[in-house]
Amino acid sequence: MPQINRRQFVIAGSAALCAGICGCAGDGGPAGDGWSGPTRFDVGPVAAIQAGVDSRYAKSGGFFLVREAGQIMAISAICSHKRCALAFKAQELICDCHGSTFTPGGVVETGPAVRSLPRFGISVDATGHAIVDRSAIYEETRWREPGAALAV
Repeated sequence: MPQINRRQFVIAGSAALCAGICGCAGDGGPAGDGWSGPTRFDVGPVAAIQAGVDSRYAKSGGFFLVREAGQIMAISAICSHKRCALAFKAQELICDCHGSTFTPGGVVETGPAVRSLPRFGISVDATGHAIVDRSAIYEETRWREPGAALAV
């Protein structure tokens, strides 16, 4: 786990407190999900990323790593409805708080959520590793932009 300095701790703590107070007050807002952890994750060699949904980063990074339809994507693990944590069950991303379901690619299947899940920036570094950047947020209208997914 990376070390953080006192300033980063205060900022992260303030963000977490604010997210706790305001997190369920709105509809989740288009940008951000209350995440206050690191913004960049090395998820390993692109060639080693298996098809399907990898949920090992859901708690530690706030995203699912998804390889499908010739793409690798980092899909938010936070529901776009009321910011509850999502789980991968029965080939769907499911919100246990209110019952919304999403496809592995992040598209709403059943509500109450009405907005698809955002994707986080993903790129390949010089060593061939996939890097997820949570500071780059791609709402559904931007999914075709470079950085929203890796073509494989």
